[in-house]
Amino acid sequence: MTETAGLRLLAEDAEVLAVIAAALQDAVGKIGDILYEPATRQLTLALNRYRW
Repeated sequence: MTETAGLRLLAEDAEVLAVIAAALQDAVGKIGDILYEPATRQLTLALNRYRW
């Protein structure tokens, strides 16, 4: 299996957020891999989706 680049997504409205939610369905991550930056109101998550 090859290493792939991260997927970067930005939701600016509810419609795009629904697409992101579908892309993240069944993803897993660690609490330590969540970062919120209040100054920019940016939430960063490091998640994995397993390919069964």
